[in-house]
Amino acid sequence: MLAAADIALERLNVLLPAAGALVIAGLITDIFLLARLLVRPPDFPAVARRLLSRPWTWQDLGLVTVVFLFTRLVLQLMVETGRNAGLELLFTDPFIMIVLMVAVIHAPVLLTVSVLARLGSRSLETCFETRDRPLGSAAVHGIVYCVASYPAVLAVSYFYVLFLNSQGIEPLPHPLIKVLQAIPVKDSRILPLVISAVITGPLAEEFLFRGIALPVFSKRLGPVWAIVVVSLLFAALHPLTLLVPMFVLSLGLCLACAATGSITVSVVMHAMFNLISIAITIVSS
Repeated sequence: MLAAADIALERLNVLLPAAGALVIAGLITDIFLLARLLVRPPDFPAVARRLLSRPWTWQDLGLVTVVFLFTRLVLQLMVETGRNAGLELLFTDPFIMIVLMVAVIHAPVLLTVSVLARLGSRSLETCFETRDRPLGSAAVHGIVYCVASYPAVLAVSYFYVLFLNSQGIEPLPHPLIKVLQAIPVKDSRILPLVISAVITGPLAEEFLFRGIALPVFSKRLGPVWAIVVVSLLFAALHPLTLLVPMFVLSLGLCLACAATGSITVSVVMHAMFNLISIAITIVSS
């Protein structure tokens, strides 16, 4: 018992300074970005033009959304059918679930986006303006925006958890975090989870929400309301207990994508946020 308490205390001593350092780094980054914003205000008309110039249509958005929702339903039906058939151990295995998520949801969404681009004689670089910003620059911006958004997301998460507790609602972690908690750190099965959370998941979700939905809704509602609507839709795909934090995170992802004009920035930002969450979960559990 004492050994377990010592281990928990040791992990807490590592976790709190790391989280505190991340928050401080985020606040410093926020101050820097705000100062830069005041000195060099962004060209908002140019931002709007970039979004409106992307070639995606409502039909494209509808098809990718149908594929995304349908594949999620297929995975859910596979799990329920497997459990009813006595294969509960198979479909509760974290490794199997992550592999299925990548194969059944992420891969079809990415394939659909690629096919739509080719059918319209468009390259992915043109559709998402990835040529306008070198990969290295986009990656650095994604990391910076991730660090900058962390204090806001963490603060909102804290107060949202307090609110849920006051209503008698138990906050639930993200499904991927639940899977991660069930896998030993040194288990090789953790690799597919990292691939899903840091590569295929961010790619699929960013292509859909920031890459296609944001410019499509911007053409109808304007960039500001499009960011709000897309963020609401993004948050709605997560559990109720994560609704508000995911909405705030999506606001940051949309602003990063719109401000830089590159989907790569929001993909890297999304991936880094998931990576930080994985690291915190590993240390805390």
